Amino acid sequence: MEMQTEPIVIKEDIMIPILLLDDSFEVNEELIPVILQTAAYFGLSSVEDLRKVTEQDFFTVFTPMMNDHYGLK
Repeated sequence: MEMQTEPIVIKEDIMIPILLLDDSFEVNEELIPVILQTAAYFGLSSVEDLRKVTEQDFFTVFTPMMNDHYGLK
């Protein structure tokens, strides 16, 4: 077995805060397109407008879109 002589570089994910009407959470930066699709579903034009949407309504729409984004069923 060879010994690794160079340091392992671990890239930290950039997390973006999402504020909803009754909750908040953070998502990985790569999910921003999915967040924007979710906002568009509700007729909203920006991530900031998601403050008008409840957590339950948001995740009902967002979860299937996120699963599709990652190829999950």
